[in-house]
Amino acid sequence: MLRRVLPELSVLTLLAAACGAPDIVVRPQEPEGPAWFSLVVDAEADSGGGLSLATDAEGNPHLTYLAFDEEVEGGAPPAEDPQAPTLPAVMHAHLVGEVWTRGPVADDQDVDEASETAIAVDADGVHHVAWTTPDGVLYSSN
Repeated sequence: MLRRVLPELSVLTLLAAACGAPDIVVRPQEPEGPAWFSLVVDAEADSGGGLSLATDAEGNPHLTYLAFDEEVEGGAPPAEDPQAPTLPAVMHAHLVGEVWTRGPVADDQDVDEASETAIAVDADGVHHVAWTTPDGVLYSSN
C-alpha cells in the first residue's frame, strides 16, 4: 500500500512547492506616527546617570545626564583629551539632524550616583538645567 501512495504523495509535494507563496520583498518604509530609534548619545566615560529628557518647540530631544570617570582595571588610562570636560560633569546633548551634539553644562561637579538632573527648554530655545549634589540643588541656563 505504501508503494502506491508514495508516488502520489511525491507529486503532491512537488506541486505544493511549485505553487508556494512568492518570494518576500523588503522595502524601506517611513514609520506612521511616532517611532523610537535607538542612538548612542555618549559612549565616553561612565555616562547616563541622572537622565532627564525634554523637547524644544520643534519637538527636538534635549537630554541632561551625569558623566563620571571610568575606573580602569589593570591597564593604563586612556589619553586625556584637553577639550574634554573635567569629570564628574553635568552634560547636555541634543539631536541635530541625525547626530547627537553634546557638551558640558558644568564640569568638575560634586555629584554622585544618587544625583539627578532636570532640563526644560523654553519657547525662546533657552535650556534651563538643574541638578542635585549631596549638598543642594544647582541651576544653569544658556
